[in-house]
Amino acid sequence: MSQHHAMTRRAFTLIELLVVIAIIAILAAILFPVFAQARERARATQCLSNLKQVGTGLMMYVQDYDEWNPPLNDGVANFNDPSIAGWRPNFLGSLSPYIKNAKVFGCPSAPDVTTGAPGNQAVTPLSRSSFLGNAVVLERSVATIPTPAGIVYMQELFNARGTAFVRPRANNAARTDYRWWYFPRTNGNDDIWNYTNMHFGGGNVLFCDGHAKQLHVKFMRSSLFGLLPDKGIEPGPTAYNQAWSPAF
Repeated sequence: MSQHHAMTRRAFTLIELLVVIAIIAILAAILFPVFAQARERARATQCLSNLKQVGTGLMMYVQDYDEWNPPLNDGVANFNDPSIAGWRPNFLGSLSPYIKNAKVFGCPSAPDVTTGAPGNQAVTPLSRSSFLGNAVVLERSVATIPTPAGIVYMQELFNARGTAFVRPRANNAARTDYRWWYFPRTNGNDDIWNYTNMHFGGGNVLFCDGHAKQLHVKFMRSSLFGLLPDKGIEPGPTAYNQAWSPAF
């Protein structure tokens, strides 16, 4: 009887194997994008959690400094290391004593800028951030901001750097002219944006009252940064003014 079973047992034919391989390939093609999206959604959630932690640190900072926001300094290399020459207080490094975790200053989805970056922008063991500060509210009394829950403190950049940048930034010493609250990845391309565009066509944003949420890049407006005229994204960023007074 065992010999009969041994004689009637057969292996898969070549066609059957090819069919199985084809089915596996089809399933993989269907499932891999789903897994990638799930992973990106998890990273977006982690990024939002990071911003919320920064928001908590911001609230603690303003309580300790008589309701004033952190200093306005743009382009601070190695922003989280006060021991280096030329370091200046900035919107990220000033919050470090309240957060105790340098990893929350950046998004896990943002690729690191490494060696060879212009202006010493490469990430360092202490300084890594993909967040941009809003120059309109920095180094300013919270009492002068009419709606802290509706004005952005930080937004996302498309990569992580070791330098603290502010965008929009003041274009003059009097802080009456602001530029670059948005910026296209390549000149003339209105579909690829450098800011608030890391997660599914949008990005996470931290507001001046410490809360954070995700916004779609196409719904971003200058008024969210405390700027006038109130405009959405358009080709050729122009000059804007602070939306409220007094200036300081």
